[in-house]
Amino acid sequence: MELSKDDSHPYDWLFISFSKPLVMLGLQIFILFAGVILTASLQNPTLLPRFGTLSTLPGILLTMSPVFYKGVYRAFEEHPPMASDYLKGSDGKPTATTKESRKLSMSIVIGTIMVSISTVISAFGDLLFLNN
Repeated sequence: MELSKDDSHPYDWLFISFSKPLVMLGLQIFILFAGVILTASLQNPTLLPRFGTLSTLPGILLTMSPVFYKGVYRAFEEHPPMASDYLKGSDGKPTATTKESRKLSMSIVIGTIMVSISTVISAFGDLLFLNN
């Protein structure tokens, strides 16, 4: 079924990429790698915490993946099912989640871990390059 053009935002391609764990992890690794290289090559230990702070952004965006995964306008297009419309899980019991929503939840978990790692680097990264 083709949806109306009213359902599409001109920057959906960008926002949808924010919900892709591999894209956001790749961006975070690139930022951190650039920070380590510049810190080491310029012998400036104050750079790594700055790049660590910058690298939290992909994790934050990934935690927001439920908003981005279908695009700007279509993220919340479906209404929650009525109590009698619950799907059955693999064990035959009613389930309130779908395979898609569980996959999105994992993106939130991965994004949270990414933000946590970047925060630690932001706070303590300069200690790796200080001369005692």
